[in-house]
Amino acid sequence: MTSALTLRLPEETHQRLKALSKERGVSINALVNEAAVKLVMEQDALSFYRQCVDYAQGREQRALELLAKATGSSAE
Repeated sequence: MTSALTLRLPEETHQRLKALSKERGVSINALVNEAAVKLVMEQDALSFYRQCVDYAQGREQRALELLAKATGSSAE
């Protein structure tokens, strides 16, 4: 499913997108869609990273113990 979106851009940006789309052999819509997908994926990755950091807070010693167990060395 897709949805329509009206996008207002400065004329210079529109012209540059038009030239880039011609150079790549794709539509302006495809370029904007690619940029939007990359932005959303970047945000998802950042959110996931933040959740991992939040989860790991205060668990450093346990992580070292598990690493030591996995590698057969001693935890510090």
